[in-house]
Amino acid sequence: MNHALMFSSRIYPWERSSGAHRIATYLRQHGMDIEVVDFAAHWELDLLKEFTRKNVKPTTLFFGFGMFYSYWNQTMDSFSAWLKIEYPHIKTIAGGQNVLHSGANNIDIWVDSYGEEAMLALSKSLAGNSTSGIFFSPEYFGNKKVIKALHTYPSYNLGDYSIIMEKRDFLESWEWLTIEFSRGCKFSCAFCNFPILGVKEDTSRSAESFEREMRHNYDNFGIDRYFVADETFNDRVEKITKFANVVERLDFDPFFSGFIRADLLSQPNMIPELARMNFGGQYYGVETFNRKSGQVVGKGLDPDKVKQLILDTKNYFKSNNLTYRGTISLIVGLPFDTAEDWGRNKIWLRDYWLGEGLVVFALVVEDLSDNNLQMHTNASKFSKNLQKYGLRSMGNNSVERQHPNNVYFNWREGGWSSAEVLWEHDTMNIIEAKKIAESMQDITIRDHTLDSWSLNWPEIHARTKLTDLNKVINISKAAGYPYPGIFESFVKSYSLKKINK
Repeated sequence: MNHALMFSSRIYPWERSSGAHRIATYLRQHGMDIEVVDFAAHWELDLLKEFTRKNVKPTTLFFGFGMFYSYWNQTMDSFSAWLKIEYPHIKTIAGGQNVLHSGANNIDIWVDSYGEEAMLALSKSLAGNSTSGIFFSPEYFGNKKVIKALHTYPSYNLGDYSIIMEKRDFLESWEWLTIEFSRGCKFSCAFCNFPILGVKEDTSRSAESFEREMRHNYDNFGIDRYFVADETFNDRVEKITKFANVVERLDFDPFFSGFIRADLLSQPNMIPELARMNFGGQYYGVETFNRKSGQVVGKGLDPDKVKQLILDTKNYFKSNNLTYRGTISLIVGLPFDTAEDWGRNKIWLRDYWLGEGLVVFALVVEDLSDNNLQMHTNASKFSKNLQKYGLRSMGNNSVERQHPNNVYFNWREGGWSSAEVLWEHDTMNIIEAKKIAESMQDITIRDHTLDSWSLNWPEIHARTKLTDLNKVINISKAAGYPYPGIFESFVKSYSLKKINK
């Protein structure tokens, strides 16, 4: 049986990266033996080497690196260099969304975007000691062999997106896993750079595969809490009904948290069906409370109606004694956005949203000059046509002159990104937007509220499953934060279990 080892590289060491496990599940369904190494970027380098020596087989076809948002650190660089010296005959493959931005070294083949079909084709080809039949991208990426999987090996309507974990993954009952119901978003917002937009058909998985995954994780590991990867989970009421029916017949109560489009909450039965499924962690990509800004990006419903829909949803869940944590996400700096708008936004959020989650960040526009478009899995409409949306480039000298060091953290680069356009429009520019985004954080800092994506923090911190979720969501961020000593000991324990299994 052909074999491979896959190493996940993710910035947060307390989270398993679902991409590597999804590829592993798919390849196992096609007759391969794939073992996933979680938290690999945070292992001790000597332990990674020891694990590899113990687990490489004569049938090992490749070493895979699954990157979450292109994360790659010095440990991964040193490890991949060692692999090329010790096992020069085994291919190294890196995959993920926008993987070409990672700066990784010692990689033979790059798979950009959803990679099931590309990895299956690669595995079959490598088993025959050749990659001659593989569709590599014709674009120039230096010496990189790149597969733009979204175009040549599309994997966004597979019918089943199961992630089946194994005993050798050493899961704990308090962990939250990522689950996927469908791929692609039926909308195409102007600021969005998600890979698959404007998908009109229902690409959701079967009810049977969902139930199988739920029961497998609960029966084997005691896990029943999930983050949902779908770009817009509530695109169709009938889809939610399909999965809510499964949840109702389970003999345990799973809980879900993910992306919810707030304006779609107006659809008949949408809120009750989300409640019936126990989808109580709701991250609303509202983006703006300025109606003209919303119309530009593709979200034109009256902001007052959007606010009321969100409050109605919260009240429905609370009145039915269901766990609920809403998070409103807003972008500073969309066309027509003004500083005065944000003064009004702050008042409303303090009056109506304290105790819930809030995420505010400045508009990011990718810089597509110097043929940079091909480096992205997908780029936003803003990036492709600044002028159409009323945006202008400020030029490159603005950073040194105006950059306030303490107001902005870019999750991908750790600071100002050279891949961003320094934009301006008639009512704001990127410098002003980042200052406003920082000033808005005093709401969440003062309130210390867990947002929809940090609901797992208290259980990671406690290293135990907390039975009452309503109490979990009321634990402060500071009390629940997984401090380094906590996750370092967890990763060390996990690595020793993997080595000694």
